[in-house]
Amino acid sequence: MQQLYLTGDGASASAAQLMNALNVPFSGFQLTPVRVGGSLRGEALHLLLPPPKPRLNDVLCRVRLTEKDWLLLPQVMEEIAAPGLCGTFSTRTPILIDRIEPEMLACPAFCDALMQVQAREQLAIFVVADGAEKPLQQMMPENRRQRQMCIRDRVFRARHTGGDARGSGHAAVVTIIMYFLANSNLFPLRFKGKMGYTEHVRWNERSDEHA
Repeated sequence: MQQLYLTGDGASASAAQLMNALNVPFSGFQLTPVRVGGSLRGEALHLLLPPPKPRLNDVLCRVRLTEKDWLLLPQVMEEIAAPGLCGTFSTRTPILIDRIEPEMLACPAFCDALMQVQAREQLAIFVVADGAEKPLQQMMPENRRQRQMCIRDRVFRARHTGGDARGSGHAAVVTIIMYFLANSNLFPLRFKGKMGYTEHVRWNERSDEHA
């Protein structure tokens, strides 16, 4: 099971660069900005594999009310995002879920789809927003949570320069992640931190030389 959980500033940018580096089709979704007159007004749900009905792609799913307040449209997560995830399992493509917001975890059908993704034997990349990390972990099967916990103390620290998420520092993070994705014994990884430095990259449980 190869699953990567990205959190913190620059996580979506890291996921995008990783997709480009792998250069294979992905299923799943990304949240894309919706702007009106140059002002950010919301986010749309963009399915990476086109749905049977084109009108179900790029549907508004989050509305920006104020600078910090957002309104989720749960019907979009229940009736478009969840089927969009489960309906592509037969393709065996890597799965990207970018992003999981805390309020999305109150949508039962979407949560069920997330648990199905977690149970699959294929590469999945989860971009997790602040506040959603703990509830998402609690949704995991007990054996997955125990295995994740047992590698928490194995931390690889990579410090580098380049504060811009598109600079050399960002590339270094993607290089590190790619290295571990190439490992056939990969356990769930975690990246956490602001771009410009990596706080935590948790990796192969058997890599004792880097513990």
